[in-house]
Amino acid sequence: MPAPRLLINVAELQREPGGSKHVVDAVDATDVDAAHPAISGPVGVDVTIESTVGDLLLHGTIDVPWLGVCRRCLEPLARTLHVEVDERYSEDPAHVESGEAAPVVRGQIDLRDLVRDEVLLALDAEQVCRPDCAGLCPTCGHNLNDGPCGCDAPAVDDRWSALDALRVADETPDQDPDPRS
Repeated sequence: MPAPRLLINVAELQREPGGSKHVVDAVDATDVDAAHPAISGPVGVDVTIESTVGDLLLHGTIDVPWLGVCRRCLEPLARTLHVEVDERYSEDPAHVESGEAAPVVRGQIDLRDLVRDEVLLALDAEQVCRPDCAGLCPTCGHNLNDGPCGCDAPAVDDRWSALDALRVADETPDQDPDPRS
């Protein structure tokens, strides 16, 4: 039976501090227990593992192909989310138990947990079509990125009146309380 994907042999790397190993792979999300309907293809892993005295440092990126909708205007989106990763691995039980490092087990590190966690966290991030997306009109549902909708001004919700008063106070020009200064 072949070794699981993303189970990386680092025994030789541990024997030579200062050495490094580059790992590039593409895995199905189900291989790392990160099945999600928004993932539209293989998850790309491109990391470098560097050996230090006693530890291994991992840095690189995880690329997640993603299909979904903008959370403001509901337009379809197809993107690849690029997630930067940095992790420390150690055989020292004290570092592992304290959460400072992930374990090195029998000269191997298992990247599946790291990839799963990062993929699922990236999918929870708010995805918008562009940073200044205007969203939808709350009255008629028109996409405000296409221009104004022509609806009357939205009805004022009295529950927000205290916050509206703060906004009005913040928008008025500052007046110097002491005219002598």
